[in-house]
This record gives sequence, C-alpha cells and structure tokens, in this order.
Amino acid sequence: VPIEPIVVQSDPEPELTREPVIARTPAAVGERARERFLTATQAEFRELGAIPASWPGGTYLALPSGAPEVLDAWQAYLTTIRRVRGADAERYRAAYETALDDAVIEGEERGTRMETALADFEASRPAREAHYDRVEALASAAIQTHNALLDVEGLLIYNGSGDGIATGPIGAGVTARDEDSELLLRQVVDLLTATLEAEGLGPGTGDNVRAWVWDGFLNAAAN
Repeated sequence: VPIEPIVVQSDPEPELTREPVIARTPAAVGERARERFLTATQAEFRELGAIPASWPGGTYLALPSGAPEVLDAWQAYLTTIRRVRGADAERYRAAYETALDDAVIEGEERGTRMETALADFEASRPAREAHYDRVEALASAAIQTHNALLDVEGLLIYNGSGDGIATGPIGAGVTARDEDSELLLRQVVDLLTATLEAEGLGPGTGDNVRAWVWDGFLNAAAN
C-alpha cells in the first residue's frame, strides 16, 4: 500500500501593518503635503538661470543681436512658468497622496481628506495665479521688446552717458536716429519699467528675477 505523503500545514504569514511616519491629524498631513508640493515646484524652477547682466542696459537696447542669450533666458522663463502653472493641481494632488500614505490613511477617510484638501488648494489659487501672471507678463514683455529692438537695430545709439531717452536705469544713455525708432524705444522702456515694477510686486531689476520668481511663489503659496 503506497504511503501518502504527509502535508505539513504552515501558519500563514502575518500581514505587515504599516506604521504612520507622521501624525494622522489634518494639520500634520497638510503640512507634509505642503512641504512636498514646495519641493516639487522648486525642482521645476531649479534649472532657470540668472537673467544676463546686460539686460536691459543701454548697450543691450542698442545692440540686442549681440546678446542672444537674453532671448534664450526669457524664453526658458516663459516656458517654465507656463508648465508650472499648468501642473499646479497635479503636483499638489501627488504631494497630498504621499502625505496620506505617510499617515497611513486609507478607505473612505482618505477620499474625504483628499476632497477637502483639493478644495482648499483651489480656494488659494488666486494668489498663485497672480504671481504666475506677473512672471509671464515680464517674460513676454522681455521677448516682445527683444524682437522689436532687433527690427530697429542700428537706429538706436548708446553713448555711454546718462543722457538719453530716459533718466531711469532703463534707456539711460540711449538715443534714436529718427522719430519712429524713438517712439519704439520709449514704448520698450515704458513696458519693461512697468513689468519690472508690477505695481510694487515685481523684481525691480533684472538681477533679482530668479530669486523673485521663487520668493513670489513662496509668498503666494503661504496665502
């Protein structure tokens, strides 16, 4: 008679229980989500370089073809700010999902928490949108004026002194050979001045742009 093999029944392995790494409170989850959202957004801005030092000085205004890096820099800013703006909600959702994972919040409670968080994030959108608008307006103005200056290159003269079309830092020492190019230069100076100032909320000068983009976002995200 063949001997039947003895089957040894093994106890099932116990299910591993995940332990939360942050408190389960809405405040703790929200703070973790905010940290991750800011980190993800900062990574989007990290590749942006400083605006070339020549912009928007008199030498640049008179000879924009000598500074193609200015156009490249501003196009990078415009592309980046549009990408960041368009993916705002997606980045925050991903950040909040991870925060819920850290707190081990599952099931119906998870869905309720997410719904509330996204509603709060949407309510805070105007402050971020206003900053994005200012950055995009400045980048668009810089690109537009660069192309306009190329069209009149040779008709604008930088004399290296303080005399020129404007007494302020933009346009100082620059004059025009004819009325049409003078009108265009005035329009360029007015547009760049307005978008740099942005009613007191702009970077003020070209060398502040990179820091202003990030600091302005932080201020908006805190609202």
